[in-house]
Amino acid sequence: TEVIYSTRHYCFPTPEVLKIPVANITSEALARYAWTELSYRLPKDLTKIVVYIKETAGQTAAYSQ
Repeated sequence: TEVIYSTRHYCFPTPEVLKIPVANITSEALARYAWTELSYRLPKDLTKIVVYIKETAGQTAAYSQ
């Protein structure tokens, strides 16, 4: 898989690339996407699911419902 952004060029092994339906790749959007995917697969009797995405030390996004 090849990505070209401005003057930069990136190549990734295609089996390791997952295209996901998010408008932008922020930690918040990734947390919301992961929550949605997990919520379909986990038992329905759970009262709360929280997903945390950690970017760097001190930079974390969370999504829950």
